[in-house]
Amino acid sequence: MRELPNEIIQQILSRTPRRDLVPCITTSRQWHQVAIHRFYDRIELNSLAQFKALLRCLSYGTHGSLVHHIRFNTAEITFTQDEFDTLARWTPNLLTCDYTVQLREMDQEKFAKLFVHRWKKLTLLPGWHADKPSEWMMALGPQLTQITLDSLRFHTVCCVTLLPANFSLGNLTTVTIKDFGRLPTNTPLLEALSQMCPNISTLTFDIMEPPEEDLDFDAVQPALSVVSLTISKFDPQIGTNWWFEYLQLKYPRLTYLSFKIMDDYIDGNYEDPTSTLYTLVKNLTDLESLHINLQQITNPQSDVFEALDIESFRLWLNTSPRTHRISSFSWFCPCNPFSLTSGHPYTMTSAATASQLSSFGQTLYNNRDGWLLDWIRSPQRHPVPTTTFDKLVTLDVDGRFLSLTYRVDMTSIFIRMPKLLYLTLRNFSMTGNEDPATKLVMMDDSRRCSHPLRSLHLCHVSASPSNTLEPHTLDMTAILDFCPDLDQLLLFNCLCRNLIIDCPQRAFSQVSILSFVPEGIQCNQVRLILDGKSHSPASESSSVINCKAIDRFDSEAYIHLSLPQQHYS
Repeated sequence: MRELPNEIIQQILSRTPRRDLVPCITTSRQWHQVAIHRFYDRIELNSLAQFKALLRCLSYGTHGSLVHHIRFNTAEITFTQDEFDTLARWTPNLLTCDYTVQLREMDQEKFAKLFVHRWKKLTLLPGWHADKPSEWMMALGPQLTQITLDSLRFHTVCCVTLLPANFSLGNLTTVTIKDFGRLPTNTPLLEALSQMCPNISTLTFDIMEPPEEDLDFDAVQPALSVVSLTISKFDPQIGTNWWFEYLQLKYPRLTYLSFKIMDDYIDGNYEDPTSTLYTLVKNLTDLESLHINLQQITNPQSDVFEALDIESFRLWLNTSPRTHRISSFSWFCPCNPFSLTSGHPYTMTSAATASQLSSFGQTLYNNRDGWLLDWIRSPQRHPVPTTTFDKLVTLDVDGRFLSLTYRVDMTSIFIRMPKLLYLTLRNFSMTGNEDPATKLVMMDDSRRCSHPLRSLHLCHVSASPSNTLEPHTLDMTAILDFCPDLDQLLLFNCLCRNLIIDCPQRAFSQVSILSFVPEGIQCNQVRLILDGKSHSPASESSSVINCKAIDRFDSEAYIHLSLPQQHYS
């Protein structure tokens, strides 16, 4: 082992989970030197106890200088001013501090000065300093690569604050503007932002304000560096077609577009809109990833669908041969805006279109989506179905409008989607103890001995035997055995009497369990056995997780399951 060059050891350790680095540190001096840098480079904190343990480790030597990235994975972590001072003093080379935590006994003036003085190399601004741009803008602004500020702070920085003529936030590539109701994002702010931050590639903001009446479209300067745009809130009452035209002119090089419409009602006449969703995406010739969230639209006759020109959009999306480059697409809407007599054998996405996608998400409405239901239901025939979607990496389907008799069949998914890595299932029922390996043997396809799935999210899924809809035990053991790379499991409002995971040699990066319904399983009701030792007060519970290790075990599944595009590229 001592003969290996450091470069080879670095390659090995780059593929080693952090939990397995400790033995590497104690292997030899050479391995210690390489592994210790890898161990401290990126720190993820899931509890206050872990934060305290980090401070103790940093107090023993000079390892704090090796820490470059810290992420707080839960907002429940709180610490005092002195504890923050200690963290800042011991980690002088920190580049990113991600997430917002709370400080007790905070001295605002001392806090801001220490922040700028200690963390001179930051490229990602921690959330708790976002309200003091006057304290850090001159010192840290030019070196930041990512930033999240509310729209009022951005307006102050870009439009009000007197900055030197040559001042620029030229390193910023990722910008998120939050709207807290004080000053909505408007076109003057977006124009000023593109001038001060000329290299933004990823931009997120809300559209909650009507357009400026005097804006000259011919004077709009395209932001050619922006390739990813997320509209996290889009109020359709404030000039939908006008905003679509502005976005088309301002961001013509988009490869990623995601937006969420917030309301059913549009005030205005949209019989002949000049610019719609259809005209926008049709003219974005580089667009590869498109995600439409209409979860708050409940009326199938809503004017929103006319303003979006949804029928023309559907035809454009499914035209053969393809006239677009879409490889990642999702459509989530709690009502079906399409006429049942339109003659299309699908609602939004056809099988031919879906077969060309690497990421796909959709709400299922009725039997017209039968081609999609055949993906996820139990195979009805032998031998194994030959139709596969071998490009699909991410799948997120919502069966809220289907009868619970539509049982999802994991074996069918594994057969048809051999490269699937990220799977989210919402509002389905499933057999509580499915065994894919045994099923494949019975189907004369024992050659398939595993599947590469990495992440499984179950939301409002009911575990029940085939002859009843009553909640039953959900035993995930056989599915996990069939998916050896699966290390993230999120269960939200899953209806089952008990949860069983018996994989004593498996390690998981995250297991999150949360339920707001009486029939569901709670995180604190599960008996947790790690490496043969009990780590849970629920010692008498019939729900058991028996595995080697879990990096993060919590009740925050709802946070992840509320983001259907989390793995979309």
